[in-house]
Amino acid sequence: MLLSKRPRRCNKSTFRMGFREGVTFMNSLMLLSMCIMMLAAMVVAGPHAKSPAVYVVRVKGSPLSTFRGSPDLQFTSTAHPVQGTNRPDFSSEAAHAYANHLSGRHDMVLEESLKSGSFQKIYSYTTVLNAFTVKLTDHEQAKLLESHPHVVSVERDQLLQKSTTHTPQFLNLPKGAWPVLNGPENAGEGMVIGMLDTGIDPAHVSFRDKKLWSKPYGHLNKWKGGCEVVEENFPAGSCNGKVIGAKYFARGIMAADMFNETYDFASPFDGDGHGTHTSSIAAGSSGVPVVVKGYNYGTASGIAPRARIAVYKVIYRDGGFLSDVLAGLDQATHDGVDVVSISLGSTNSASGVPCLNSFDVALLFAVSTGIVVVHAAGNSGPYPSTMNSYGPWIISVGASISDRTYENHVITRNNHDYIGTGSPVKGQEIESAFRMLNFNQSSPELDYIRVSILEHYNGVMCGVKLNAVAHSTSLPAAGTRPPIWYHLIYAEDALNNDTEDLDAEFYSYCQNLAPFNATLVRNKVLMCNFVEYSGNSAAAEFENAVKVATSLNAAGLIMLNKASSLSMKLQRVSMDPVPYSLPTAFIPDSDGASELLNFYNTRTKRDSQGNIVRFKARVKMNDSRQALFKLEAPRVTSFSSRGPVYANTITSVVADLLKPDLVAPGNEIWGAWAQNGIDVTGFVGESFAMISGTSMATPHIAGVVALVKQKHPTWSTSAIHSALLTTASTVDKWNKTILAEQPSASPTTTALGPASPFDVGSGAVNVTASMDPGLVFETDFQDYVNFLCTLPGVDANTVQDSTGATCNVVAGARSSDLNVPSITIANLVGKREVKRTVKNVFDGAEKYTVAVTEPTGVAVNVHPTSFTLRASESIAVSVSLQATGTNGAFTFGSLVWTGDRGHSVRIPVSVLVGEVL
Repeated sequence: MLLSKRPRRCNKSTFRMGFREGVTFMNSLMLLSMCIMMLAAMVVAGPHAKSPAVYVVRVKGSPLSTFRGSPDLQFTSTAHPVQGTNRPDFSSEAAHAYANHLSGRHDMVLEESLKSGSFQKIYSYTTVLNAFTVKLTDHEQAKLLESHPHVVSVERDQLLQKSTTHTPQFLNLPKGAWPVLNGPENAGEGMVIGMLDTGIDPAHVSFRDKKLWSKPYGHLNKWKGGCEVVEENFPAGSCNGKVIGAKYFARGIMAADMFNETYDFASPFDGDGHGTHTSSIAAGSSGVPVVVKGYNYGTASGIAPRARIAVYKVIYRDGGFLSDVLAGLDQATHDGVDVVSISLGSTNSASGVPCLNSFDVALLFAVSTGIVVVHAAGNSGPYPSTMNSYGPWIISVGASISDRTYENHVITRNNHDYIGTGSPVKGQEIESAFRMLNFNQSSPELDYIRVSILEHYNGVMCGVKLNAVAHSTSLPAAGTRPPIWYHLIYAEDALNNDTEDLDAEFYSYCQNLAPFNATLVRNKVLMCNFVEYSGNSAAAEFENAVKVATSLNAAGLIMLNKASSLSMKLQRVSMDPVPYSLPTAFIPDSDGASELLNFYNTRTKRDSQGNIVRFKARVKMNDSRQALFKLEAPRVTSFSSRGPVYANTITSVVADLLKPDLVAPGNEIWGAWAQNGIDVTGFVGESFAMISGTSMATPHIAGVVALVKQKHPTWSTSAIHSALLTTASTVDKWNKTILAEQPSASPTTTALGPASPFDVGSGAVNVTASMDPGLVFETDFQDYVNFLCTLPGVDANTVQDSTGATCNVVAGARSSDLNVPSITIANLVGKREVKRTVKNVFDGAEKYTVAVTEPTGVAVNVHPTSFTLRASESIAVSVSLQATGTNGAFTFGSLVWTGDRGHSVRIPVSVLVGEVL
């Protein structure tokens, strides 16, 4: 399966043809239609074409993570925790012996099924899966493997894609969680966050160890991993204590002939930027200056700045494969990471039972060893059932905005203010980069940061002396040069006279330089229309328009989301601020764009033939680099994937399971950037980048998990999971209900509305509260197995083959019985009773009383309504749900237990009434 990193909804990738000069727009549409038909033909051909392909083959028998020993095989248990810890040791002699046995079984299956020399074995997985990957010549070989009695399943390898200066403050870390852990210099101490991503740039100031920290990192006994040294780009010393380990996995992508040696790098080094960015969000060092194009945007810190980072490079510039991701997860589990952060997902929707695919089962096995797995929900919102993360054993993270924004104001001469997004930078104002460093002060940390920045800018500016840089005030500021007002010119009015009318609208998107009259555009602010040919083309479209405007010597560029026959007529479109080379603004509001265009048309003088006689509409564009903190936040972003999820995609049965789990900041996030990073063209060559996506939200939660686990090292994975969800906030910073852009209940008709649990999950993460949740809902491996046993279309043999465990459920058991901190019923017929067990993790006794908010059409009764628990005590709670009316859609409510010692424990209730009896 092709997997993809999840960077942000405005990708660099484009679905557009290289339109040549002179090709009319109608011809272009015909070409586009032909491409779509060709694409459809390729899809019909499908995976059964006789061509080499890689397959993931799962074999019967437990992997190391769940193997409890077998007298018949004469192997001892590899899954029991080591005495004094809550984790198994996969580096033990027993583990090595059993792993070798499993690898031998894999070889045996291949030898018994296929002719020697007709296949290429790529990986054996032994820790989180008993499986292997193999490159076969055709699909017939896959069928032969599938018929072997020891084989559970054969899946074609899947392609995956990639799915902060302010967020620590927005999450209240400096005054909340960090002081609990004795400050940022200790927040995350002893924790290892495994990053399954595009690698890391170990030379970045966010990850350097010895000089940045007055307390160097020491040896970590639990760590069993290593560092893969490649002298060309990942030399000795790259793993330095902060970066505790690093390995890369590329056999799958190489077998698919998609590995590009120019920028993918056969080492843990990040040639893309995505992995460096996500790593810095989770655990980047504290207090690092964010300097882009010479402008200081503040200081950045990871959520758990003292945590170690273990790098598993499993995805590359153009995507990656499940086979490599499984290998990275297998290694991370073996190495002893505490948290795994996965910001990637499949390019294809899950088929069959999503929770039983190889990826989700591997994640279940990883969780069974004590690892908390945090996974990106996906960037396919706002429509329902677009989740790319399924299992109840993982934390599925959606994206929200913080209260920070960057606005580029376009001000007309008649004092109308049009607010756009964008972060234009004209010139390089280095002064601000040094102003905060105060050369009269000295400390090891400041000295080191100064040296790092000076080294960077010495290279950029070819050795300009420090005093000339630090005190320069002659460089122009971002935005148009004040106090000058610049004439506007609309793209359709800036074309050469021989341009056909039919093509004028197409060229108004400013993607082609040839048809423009440079004399007309010079020193004017050019207005271009915006259109996305596909959901991922916006960044490339902006970049092309900036190049065109720059080549025409325009004073600035305004992109208009103007409803037309070609545009998508989007009600809400947003773009990350990008440091372009000239003042650039995007007016996302189509009404505002139309009003600005009307201002231009009414001020522009034309003759009776419609020819322009004089340009009189004038504007100026303000500096957009200064952040504003005024947004109503958090708020669910439009691109964040939404629930519900399917229990079985073949029958379209919706699961009794809430996804996403919660949301975290994922919009306009500053993070470290690799020196060779090319994932976002606007930040090539920079040390930091601002991008959006559930990819950015996920490492926020991975960092939070590290903090909670540091505070409570003996807590189970499900207790930590529960703590984050039951304390999540359902109100924004103004104490109003959290909103969602294009809520999933009405994404085509509502631009902004109240977020439902399928938009926001349990709510927005509350870091401080999650460290002291009061009550937790705990589950173990057998509970998850029983959940699988209750899914429609799944039998006990299938579950046993996939997990090695036996179903242990009573007659009439349902998946809604899983002891998670939410209640979801996708088809309530008459009445249903569910049970939940809560445990007091507070260090004293506390009395709790429940308050019920009923979903529309459902009567809810809870027993007992109040209870008192001493420390570590548990109680079972019964919740009865009676259908009283049908609505044809999910309705939502909640249960909130309020304790007399200050704790508040909330779980959402989501119900679709099928029938009232």
